[in-house]
Parts: sequence; structure tokens; C-alpha cells
Amino acid sequence: MASNRPHKLIDSLNQKLGLTRDDMLAKRLGVTNSMLSKVRAQVTGVSPNLILRIYDVSGWSIEEIRSLINES
Repeated sequence: MASNRPHKLIDSLNQKLGLTRDDMLAKRLGVTNSMLSKVRAQVTGVSPNLILRIYDVSGWSIEEIRSLINES
């Protein structure tokens, strides 16, 4: 069973980009800090649009992004 863990994705992306705060990451991704906070808190899921934005800024494959979100 997969376990959703978007906080790991956000933490990993902050680290990869050398960012120290989620508001900096939100700006880099072109999303609101509120939206990113809701994803971190699992109030809302990681949307396909957000996955594409992460893909664009990170250089990670879609599979890598999905593996950071889900744990088998």
C-alpha cells in the first residue's frame, strides 16, 4: 500500500534548489505559498500541474517525482 508523503517531495526540492523556506519554493514554482502549505499538510493533493512545474524546475523525471510523493 502506498503512503502519501508530499512533505518529503517539498523538502527534497527545497534542498535540491538550495532554498531554505517554502515561500521561496512557492515563488520559484509560480504557485502561492498557501497552496504549497496545503500540499505539505495533505489538505490538498499534488496536482498534475504542480508535478509539471516541479519537473520544469528540478530536472527530475516524472517517475522520480512520483516516487518522492508515494512510498510503497
